[in-house]
Amino acid sequence: RAIVLGKGPSLERIREVEIFDGDVIACVNESALVKGLPRVDVALAVDPPVVKALERLREGALLLADPGCAELSQRATALADLWDSSLRPNSGCSPALLRLLRRVGVSGLVMVGFDAFDAPTRGATYAGTILALGVKDRGNGDFAAINEMIRAELAGWDVPITWLHREPKPRVAKGG
Repeated sequence: RAIVLGKGPSLERIREVEIFDGDVIACVNESALVKGLPRVDVALAVDPPVVKALERLREGALLLADPGCAELSQRATALADLWDSSLRPNSGCSPALLRLLRRVGVSGLVMVGFDAFDAPTRGATYAGTILALGVKDRGNGDFAAINEMIRAELAGWDVPITWLHREPKPRVAKGG
């Protein structure tokens, strides 16, 4: 099973996900930099400042990048075959990561931080922890095109998929 971390508001709820030793924690761009993760196994980044930050701050994670960004890092591995004419490197990070996870045969997906998948909007659609990292151009975005690429990657993939933003938030007793 893979726990796939995007950058939407439900990323703040990552502690609600029970993560097992055999799970793969796979991160899109700067979601790999969020504090409180038990580990990061795979991080795929396409933004040059994020590739550089991941190289400095995330020891042990397999750092992947599109060919244009991999040259910026001594640790990043370029996976050119993840990108084709259906994925643009500047907006195909999430679908490329899903493509990789499908190839390695994960048994299920827990999608965390993909809130804009159901309601693509423009505006503040990022988790506060992502915005606090200070990467440029993270306050706006049109996710309709990315969502179509994600749908295409998920089509016909017969594994259970949980979308954390669709799950009810746990109730907390008053005063607790």
